[in-house]
Amino acid sequence: GPSKIAGDEITLGTNAKFHKDVEYWDSDGEIDFNNALVNANAQFNENLEEESQISSIMLGISSLKKWLIYIFSSFLAILVFHALFRNAFASAVEGLEDNVLKSFGFGLIYLIGIPVAILITFFITIGIKLGLFAAAVFVFSLVFGQIVASILMAYYLRNNKDKDWGFWPVTFVALGFAILLRLLVMIPYAGIALAVIILSVTYGALTLQVFRVKKQRVAN
Repeated sequence: GPSKIAGDEITLGTNAKFHKDVEYWDSDGEIDFNNALVNANAQFNENLEEESQISSIMLGISSLKKWLIYIFSSFLAILVFHALFRNAFASAVEGLEDNVLKSFGFGLIYLIGIPVAILITFFITIGIKLGLFAAAVFVFSLVFGQIVASILMAYYLRNNKDKDWGFWPVTFVALGFAILLRLLVMIPYAGIALAVIILSVTYGALTLQVFRVKKQRVAN
């Protein structure tokens, strides 16, 4: 279809093709479209400079709104998870420094093993309901994985630095970690690998805590 392009520097790839007319603005003035035009014309339009600037401003405002929504929703999620499971988080970080690799291993088993187990249950008639329930729980844990990891990191920092933080300081530190993780995960490739490592250590530490609680109950 018809195109409008505006930018400080427009670069046309060797395979670029325009089958309809093009309006464009480039800071260097008119450019040569060469063979990129297929039964079409290209017209330089100075008015697109202003439209480009307005679009950039609107894009910035839209991005800011998205970040504000993310920060607010993350704060609410952290508040709920922290209020409900603060003791579990506090206990899970105890000895974590000496069990990082073990936690990572258990967490990796969780991230890989649970989906495999869910697929297996789908092949068993009586296991379909169980599989659906497990799938819902697993997806839930992935969606809120960064939130859970942020709270765990806040408690780890509190213990590691011997800070006497109460509920609210830990909550706001966790919010800071949530924002940081969001930025790091946006890094291509490396961000995905980092997310897998963080989630693995997080859920591995929580899993080990569950095992410790069960072991203590058996001992008692």
